[in-house]
Amino acid sequence: MFHNQSDYFSIFTIFASQSTNLYSIEISLFTVLIFSPFLSFSQIEDLHIDVYQDGKLISATSDTIQLQKKPFEFRIAIEDSSGLVLNTSTDSASYQLALNGASEDEIPSLSPIEGMSDYNDNKNRSLFVKSTGNNYWGLLMSRSSCDFDQIITSEGSMVGIRTIERISFIDDTLRATHEVNSISVEKLYCVYYAYYRDKNHKSVVLPVKHFILTFSED
Repeated sequence: MFHNQSDYFSIFTIFASQSTNLYSIEISLFTVLIFSPFLSFSQIEDLHIDVYQDGKLISATSDTIQLQKKPFEFRIAIEDSSGLVLNTSTDSASYQLALNGASEDEIPSLSPIEGMSDYNDNKNRSLFVKSTGNNYWGLLMSRSSCDFDQIITSEGSMVGIRTIERISFIDDTLRATHEVNSISVEKLYCVYYAYYRDKNHKSVVLPVKHFILTFSED
């Protein structure tokens, strides 16, 4: 798995093409091994996702984050050579595994082989929903683009912002992209883990975390 490599990352690329009212997702999934110079050492020990809507932090209640059906943001504390792997699904299988204490290696949907990353500064403002796959969001300062549409720097720390305006469902039974305000699903199960580089350039994988997104009308 890529998080056990000392000098390389696996980057997964997905290309999306738009048609009439939907985005049809054409996946070209391949692995490119890229040398990373590791310009900085990590001081982050708790990489996690915060969810914002209308500029406000939406806190979880009983592991559930209640959103309205309109654009929202994932905000993640990041630094060079850090990243996050997120499975989002309408199926609760991976979520149940995480609830029972499974590690990232024990949850198939978090496998890097199933990772998808647009790596174009979040041009499509999208979130991939797939029961057997995941969103891979990372930052390599040596590259000219990343998986975030904004990066905020303050007092030596960085926060990557991933704005979500549309959701792409790419399971075998459903392949369609909808604006957030027009999705029919009311619940998405989210499971993720993050990793970073320590002062010895070793990759540190953080424990799996989980939450549920629910959506209601404005």
